[in-house]
Amino acid sequence: MKRQLTYLYHISIFFVIVAGLVGCVDIESEGELAEDELRWGLPSQEFEDVILTHSKSGEILFKLTAPHFDRYDRKDKALFYGGIEILFYEDGEVTSRLTSERGEVLHDGEELIALGNVVVETDTGTTILTPRLRWEKETKLITNDTTVTIITDYDTLYGTGLIATDDLKNKRIINPTGVSYRGVSEEGGGMQLSPARSDDETRADSSVVNPQPRSSRSETMSVVGPSGISNIDNRPVSPFDKPQLPEISDSTNVDTSASTKETGE
Repeated sequence: MKRQLTYLYHISIFFVIVAGLVGCVDIESEGELAEDELRWGLPSQEFEDVILTHSKSGEILFKLTAPHFDRYDRKDKALFYGGIEILFYEDGEVTSRLTSERGEVLHDGEELIALGNVVVETDTGTTILTPRLRWEKETKLITNDTTVTIITDYDTLYGTGLIATDDLKNKRIINPTGVSYRGVSEEGGGMQLSPARSDDETRADSSVVNPQPRSSRSETMSVVGPSGISNIDNRPVSPFDKPQLPEISDSTNVDTSASTKETGE
């Protein structure tokens, strides 16, 4: 409690000092501040038809393409818009593809944020639909805190909140709201979509058909419900471990077309 009061006291002193400084600013200084603020909001560089490749120790981690790219050196971020595509690599091969309306790259490639009609497709046949996704290089995890739909060859999961490895071989919906299973039709041949079910309803119905994925790559799908974590076969599953990455240098390369514009800061 004492520490909290001390913290609040320091915050109040800070605002008093800031208020005093603002009151002492003359008209010329206000004009300079306004100009500096305007410059702060402008991009340092503008590019068109960009291809950004981010690698670690010579191994490509992701490749991003976008029609428009604005870099803000002061804010240590870059904005991509006009429709973007990100390819994620593992051992030199593409494991997943992400598309969205726009995106942000923060801290020299340490973090990616995709915004607007985000679609993620993997080489195992899984598709994720959501308004927003975040990827962090340190953890190699994809996360969000909004609505999400996960579609596979045999089922569709709905919910809010996602945590997944960037190859999507392991993934969890934090707050599931329903599951649709594609069962075998009684008439024979073909698949049909069953009504969406809650996690408890699915667990109680042992007649739901859950065939194994056709892909040779292993993949874990799990949801978090009132009784804990379970996968689509209703067998207990542990949360996946955070990947451990070696301490090695990385690099980011940006290829642009002939159209490049620089603005002063």
